[in-house]
Amino acid sequence: MVLGLCCLFFFSLGVTVASFGPLLPELSVLNQVDLSRMGQIFTFYFLGSLISQILSGPFSDRFGEKPLMLAATLLLMVSVATLPFSHTFSLSLLLFSLTGLGGGAIVLATNVLIARVYADRSVSALNLLNLFFGVGAFLSPALVGLIAGQTGNGRQILWLVSALLALQVVLFGWLRIPPPARTPQANAGTGMRFLLRSRLVWLLAFLLMLYVGVENGFGGWITVYMQRTANLPYEQAALSASAFWLALTAGRLVTVGLGMRLSAMRILALSLGGALAGSLLMVLGRGNLPLSTAGILLTGFSFASIFPSTVSLSSAFFPEQAGRAMSIINGMASIGAMVLPWLQGVLLNTISPTASTLLTLGGVAGMVLLLAAVRPLTRSTAPSSLPEAAGGFSDVLPR
Repeated sequence: MVLGLCCLFFFSLGVTVASFGPLLPELSVLNQVDLSRMGQIFTFYFLGSLISQILSGPFSDRFGEKPLMLAATLLLMVSVATLPFSHTFSLSLLLFSLTGLGGGAIVLATNVLIARVYADRSVSALNLLNLFFGVGAFLSPALVGLIAGQTGNGRQILWLVSALLALQVVLFGWLRIPPPARTPQANAGTGMRFLLRSRLVWLLAFLLMLYVGVENGFGGWITVYMQRTANLPYEQAALSASAFWLALTAGRLVTVGLGMRLSAMRILALSLGGALAGSLLMVLGRGNLPLSTAGILLTGFSFASIFPSTVSLSSAFFPEQAGRAMSIINGMASIGAMVLPWLQGVLLNTISPTASTLLTLGGVAGMVLLLAAVRPLTRSTAPSSLPEAAGGFSDVLPR
């Protein structure tokens, strides 16, 4: 039940976040601002997420994940349900910030909870969890296009998400979750000061900063990019976003099994190699529909395991302060998500589509360099618990 409900949380979050990009043109008209300015919703969403990441880690370590997740889900439910009614740009930005507050806390709490409950097989369990984010993100753009075509109001998808979140609050309230193990606060080796001085923490943090920024920028602007470079109508261009999230979902399904056989470091290296090739295809294939489609699919597939594998490494090397370590790492990830999607929109709308794809390529290259710096530290550090690369698939099914 723990993994099953957490997967449902991530499904809802995937639907929500992946709807932002396809809804941009509609929100731009509704709020009477140009498309580039409307792209600030990504910055404000992840600003809220950044604040929640900073506050949620210590709260999770002290009180457990359940009260944090309940409060965050209620906040997300209310803000998402209110968004379709907003016709004022400043109010919309505030609501996206509140959505980010709730969503950021859910991301941190669920990843820490699953990494704790399934500590021996965290790579596979976290990939299964994030697989459901991908399922929701894959369905979302197509649903937005379908609803908009039928009703003229694609924002109605947010009301569906809000209803699903209300159900999850009820179910999760009934669920019994063991509290996290208490550790002596006097232990300097597990204190916040130790984490802030750890090179490994900061390398993982900058890696996720680039990844989350690049992923959300790519997924958020791919609809507009394909409209402009491949001359696709809106409904077909929105399917490009669905293709990206579908490929990401398929990659996570594959890495659920790979996590039983390969280490998190090996999976990260393979993922970044594929992402480098996919982002290069996007640069070279501008205006060419087959090449652009191949680049979208390869990039999405390769992105699949970067986030869960990084979370697995963090939880394995800092098991007694998993919440605080993830607070630092996810906080930096939120900064990337605040800046890079906005920057990608500026490049796309004011310079050229090629400039926006070069940003993706540069971000992936930066992640490759950071992983190279992480590798020797993971060999020299001796964590008290590491994710096992053994066991059966049934060991990570919901319970």
